[in-house]
Amino acid sequence: MKSILVIDDEADIVELVAYNLKKEGFNVDTAHDGEQGLKNIGSKRYDLIFLDLMLPGIQGVELCKMVRNNPDTSRIPIVMLTAKGEEIDKILGLEVGADDYITKPFSPRELVARAKAILRRAEQTVENSSRTCGGREHSKDKRHDYRQGTIHSYSWRPPDKAECDRI
Repeated sequence: MKSILVIDDEADIVELVAYNLKKEGFNVDTAHDGEQGLKNIGSKRYDLIFLDLMLPGIQGVELCKMVRNNPDTSRIPIVMLTAKGEEIDKILGLEVGADDYITKPFSPRELVARAKAILRRAEQTVENSSRTCGGREHSKDKRHDYRQGTIHSYSWRPPDKAECDRI
């Protein structure tokens, strides 16, 4: 079951989002400020974060930057969920690392559909980070050197077609 964290200071919004996501089978945790959201992120692995821009304490933009700058959390998809709907706000949210941006008021059905789409893309990215060629599995943190028959744990990149053909 996928885990989602909803960080918003508006209790009604948190309740609405959590209810609709739980109804679709997601495990949902909530936080009402940036500090609590950061604690949750540090203590549990999440598959997706919905994040309000305007939060008490740590603001959404700063929290987004913190998540993106931490190697342990940098790959967690983030959706900004906010009342700030001006073009500049959307651009800022996306530039600091959000994967999507939803303005309030929003359709709960659209929010769930976007969550599913982002999680589907994230899952495909993880699957594509490993490739198999010639019966050998290539994980994202190892590179197989075909000439030497050794595996190095540095400078990983997926093998290209020419490398697969040499086997």
